Amino acid sequence: MGHAESLGTPEPPVSQADRIRLVDYSRQVIARDAIDTDGLEEAADGMVAAQQHALRAHEHDPLDEDAIARNIELWHTGLWAVTALRYLHGDGYAKRRQLEHSDDRPLAVCVGGGKVSRVTTVLGSFDLQALGCFGIFEDSKRLSGDTIWSRQCANRRPNHGQSRRRATTIRKQQHALIAAATAACAQSVPKRPQLGRDGQADRGAETP
Repeated sequence: MGHAESLGTPEPPVSQADRIRLVDYSRQVIARDAIDTDGLEEAADGMVAAQQHALRAHEHDPLDEDAIARNIELWHTGLWAVTALRYLHGDGYAKRRQLEHSDDRPLAVCVGGGKVSRVTTVLGSFDLQALGCFGIFEDSKRLSGDTIWSRQCANRRPNHGQSRRRATTIRKQQHALIAAATAACAQSVPKRPQLGRDGQADRGAETP
């Protein structure tokens, strides 16, 4: 029986050996070392199956702090598993394995992302992305294209007008904070003493 046929059963336990194997793979990727592929596909495939079962089991749980922490861990677990399958066989293969393990209804965690907006303040410029709600939602079923892997649910995908309004709000908040900080600094820094004609400090003008 395949993983997709057993979705009604309790979720399979995450193999500690598979987890360790994926940790080793992630370290190799980060360090740009040669990738050891021995046992990698089996570990990644098993981890995708376990992740999809866990997401299905908790899909409708209330989104409290414990649920958010668990969902972030599930997202991170699936991230490296999918990355390994993509490295071995490409995006299409990785998505087909996810579809197989989810009975053609893949789930994902809303971590945010999407289009980057460039925001400029008096402190400089920075990139702004939408922050996810960390809830569980239905992932894309596409086998190719830019949206093969979804990172945010429909409620967290701002349209162009919303992105501009959010950037404007952040600029106003930044300017208000800078103005307040500048005023506080001006009050805490003593004034410089004024110099007399002889180049010596005018004691009458010194700040006490």
